[in-house]
Amino acid sequence: MGSGKTIVTASRGANVISNDISIARLRPLIGRSRKIVVSDGRQSAFRKRFETVLLDAPCSATGTIRKNPEIKWRLRESDLQNFTKLQRELLASARELASRYIVYSTCSLEPEENDAIVAGSKRADVADFVNPVVARWVDQGVLRLTPESGADGFTAFVLALN
Repeated sequence: MGSGKTIVTASRGANVISNDISIARLRPLIGRSRKIVVSDGRQSAFRKRFETVLLDAPCSATGTIRKNPEIKWRLRESDLQNFTKLQRELLASARELASRYIVYSTCSLEPEENDAIVAGSKRADVADFVNPVVARWVDQGVLRLTPESGADGFTAFVLALN
């Protein structure tokens, strides 16, 4: 889970356990997350299931091109293929951990990294989970922040497991 999302979620009273393969990405969460676990999300480090799992998936970050224009020159088609493979593996692992919901999010607007990854999944309407200011960017149950929102590009789905 990205540190910003973790901090907001914890500040709203959620019991948050943060997991990432990178200690550097977890470092800002020390003292803000009940527990921090460094592991590869493709193999669960947990024995129990959680009601909700937020999968802030590694992605091409094309939604952040406005702030990071070098992405246009750095990103190759093979990178996108590698990300989608990893995203599918992480989502499969998240399905084993979550009992009710998976929030799948990326900082990408690419359909290959979003709609194609969650295709066939039962979805809940993201608008039921976000505040009204954000809900105006929900279209057909999917949150898609675009440059017109004033924020980085971002996509989020709520997958309903029961």
